[in-house]
Amino acid sequence: MVALFVAPMVSSLMGKRDACIATAVASVFCGNAPYPLKLGGMMPPAGSNALLGVIFCTTLATLILGLVALILYSSMIADVVEDSQLATGRRSEGLFFAASSFIQKAVSGIGVFASGLLLAVAQFPANAKPGAVDPAILRHLVLLYVPIQGVLYGVTLLLLSRYRINRESHQANLRRLSDAAAAAGVFEHGAEVG
Repeated sequence: MVALFVAPMVSSLMGKRDACIATAVASVFCGNAPYPLKLGGMMPPAGSNALLGVIFCTTLATLILGLVALILYSSMIADVVEDSQLATGRRSEGLFFAASSFIQKAVSGIGVFASGLLLAVAQFPANAKPGAVDPAILRHLVLLYVPIQGVLYGVTLLLLSRYRINRESHQANLRRLSDAAAAAGVFEHGAEVG
């Protein structure tokens, strides 16, 4: 619910693209912050209420910021539909959203495979019990996971930075489409009368 209210606010302040990038970066930062803090000995002790509070707060912030980024990303795809319609003369929102859904599913499948590889490289034991894994293995896993995730999100943000539709250009696209629709309606009406 919070994300539904935050998304339009940050979008109006920063623009969709910049707000999407900022909230995605903040989400990744919040989600990964506990790992280096734990490695640096700056997290509360295991089993403490303070640790539960830190994990709750970072998870909540990660989810809210991630959902805001996802809302803005979906809105950006919707804006591309009008841009594409001006270029091609066809509305293709189904195609754009189907492609986005397909990419998400493919990335999810690849992510499960990559997670298995990451655990294998870190030599994470099968059927591990919480609290019984060698701290050196956990450290190795964190030192692999955080940079890899940073690189993957960096590529995503680089691609998002190339998005060029802003509020003004989107409004101009909508006006051009409206004018074209009005002209087509007048033409069709005139043809019917004639």
